[in-house]
Amino acid sequence: MISLSSNLGRGFKVTFEDCQDHEDRCIKVLYFEMMTELIERLGWHEHTSDWDPWIEVQFKDTDGVIVTEDNMTGYIDFDWVDENGDELIVDSAHPWKDRLGLTICCDHGKIYGIKLWLDLDEKTELPFKSGIIPIDSLIEMRFIDG
Repeated sequence: MISLSSNLGRGFKVTFEDCQDHEDRCIKVLYFEMMTELIERLGWHEHTSDWDPWIEVQFKDTDGVIVTEDNMTGYIDFDWVDENGDELIVDSAHPWKDRLGLTICCDHGKIYGIKLWLDLDEKTELPFKSGIIPIDSLIEMRFIDG
């Protein structure tokens, strides 16, 4: 069987060393989000829902130490947030009916960072999220085909 998702996903990453400013970084994160969404959609059809991709993000912490963080297997989603940690919907073309109360944002100046979905809370079964990873600290975002 053809596996376009694996071909696209294998080694798909976005690096940030060539970014001139915050806006460039936001555009690259949006590109990463859209590409991983495409890869995931293909993968769920090709792998008949037996597929567990995830995201790996590399960034510098406040002390300048390089940190690598993975989100939970089977979920390649992350949330965009402002400086207060409030979630933003950055691409208004996405369906957002189920996310009422969040801000639709096309202004890169409002975007501060992302939060990864790390695991499910055992009691609530809702995603447990990482702390805020500032956009300006990103080094690399990578899709992992599990």
